[in-house]
Amino acid sequence: MSGLRDRMIGCLVGLAVGDALGASVETSPRDSFEPLTDMIGGGPFKLQPGQWTDDTSMALCLGSSLLEKSFDLADQMVRYSRWRDEGYYSSTGKCFDIGDTVNGAINRYLVDGNPKAGIKDPELAGNGALMRLAPVVLYYYPDHGQSNYYAAQSAKTTHQAKECRQANRIMADKLYLAFSGVPKSMIINTIAENVPTWSRLETIAHGDYQKMSREMISSSGYVVDSLEAALWCFANTENFSDAVLMAANLGDDSDTVAAICGQIAGAHYGFSAIPQAWLDKLAMKDQLVDMGKRLSDHIPSVTTAGDRLEVHIPCQLVTAGLLPEPDAEFDELMQFAASFFPEDFGGLPRCQQLLQLLQKNQIQQPEIVVIRAAMRACYEEIQQHEQPSQEDQQQLKQLLELLRQQL
Repeated sequence: MSGLRDRMIGCLVGLAVGDALGASVETSPRDSFEPLTDMIGGGPFKLQPGQWTDDTSMALCLGSSLLEKSFDLADQMVRYSRWRDEGYYSSTGKCFDIGDTVNGAINRYLVDGNPKAGIKDPELAGNGALMRLAPVVLYYYPDHGQSNYYAAQSAKTTHQAKECRQANRIMADKLYLAFSGVPKSMIINTIAENVPTWSRLETIAHGDYQKMSREMISSSGYVVDSLEAALWCFANTENFSDAVLMAANLGDDSDTVAAICGQIAGAHYGFSAIPQAWLDKLAMKDQLVDMGKRLSDHIPSVTTAGDRLEVHIPCQLVTAGLLPEPDAEFDELMQFAASFFPEDFGGLPRCQQLLQLLQKNQIQQPEIVVIRAAMRACYEEIQQHEQPSQEDQQQLKQLLELLRQQL
């Protein structure tokens, strides 16, 4: 199994493993139970070892929808409804753990047919969209723009509060970096684009939680708490097992915090790092692995990417010799193809900053993956100008040339 595929499958399976571990102590106050060291089952739903809860069920619903319908909010809601009402993708054959927020959203959808059924109230900014995120990033990788955009869109079915959408964007960026194989320190410390400065999410995106003690970390169902707790566990451990066990042992909403942690830990350490003893117990393991493979196999059309290249770069100074051929390797195309959603990124100002860093040799080889989105945004911004300035054109040309030398 290649390193990339190992990481991508590890992300989805890691979600389920974390969910199954944390389910044993879900709702239990912190330190009120013997610390977990293994996958033991039990908990409030009296599960068998390896059975998981709503986190994984909804992730599988989302993943199957992406594979069969691409991104279709209505189809996602149909599958969430089937999980609730029929036990679709349940580890026990029936729905036994559903939050009020998700249940209410499904009810609203069944009444009015609007799949954007999540409530925007920040008081209801739960972690139900973040816990199921992994399939979106698997499906759209390596297109950073689409994975980031659809991460936020996927929250709207059940959790439309801006905190939920922004948390999904931050996590999508972290997963994207992990899939790209960058060092752990980059995953933790890379500053995400477009993070609101008015909230704790900015400090989380920047990795400030690393300075916090366990007593300062909350494992509640509030999405900001859950994101912070999961990333804190990932940052303060050195392997997959320790990360998800630390998350589960925080108690409270332990299954979801561990499921979120399992996504990023699995994406970084890979499927091969998950203990075999846990995999042997994991409910529907083969289906999880198969879905991870199918999601990781999906790539946008190479022809579409090639067509975008020609349309999105109307710059005389950006010569054809600087660009990949339309039949080049897909990963090479995606490094230069335009983002569908330029508002998510920094555009030309960010492009100019990156150029300066490259010229000063302050960007190392592993960090190249971080700048792909800014390159695509630069193309989009140039496309929107009838007459790009000579300075802008020259800077783009120089940045392309320097990237060519380092890639």
